[in-house]
Amino acid sequence: VALDLHDCMMAFVLPTIMQAAIGNTLYPVLMGRTMLLHPVTILVGMSMFGTIWSIPGMILSVPVLGVLKSVLQVTDHPYAQVCSFVLQGNVSKAAESWETARKRLTAPTLSRGAPR
Repeated sequence: VALDLHDCMMAFVLPTIMQAAIGNTLYPVLMGRTMLLHPVTILVGMSMFGTIWSIPGMILSVPVLGVLKSVLQVTDHPYAQVCSFVLQGNVSKAAESWETARKRLTAPTLSRGAPR
């Protein structure tokens, strides 16, 4: 069976288009829902890790971001909470947490040896 140029091109182009569509849209959305990460966070993370470590970086980016978000959630520092909300894509909670953290960290505190 002889294939013409059109059939050969379609055998290459269609899988490429499908892979691009799945890799750039479906994968970030599904992984974001699973790990509670925003899809844009996943795309930026994949790009950043891919730039640094190439293909292995892209493969490891989503698990690393998931672990980072989990560590930030359980960390007691208020700015860690802000970063966790940003990774989730929850900007309103991040802004609220930022204001709370700013107030908490800039509030005057009494030191032990200071007179009252």
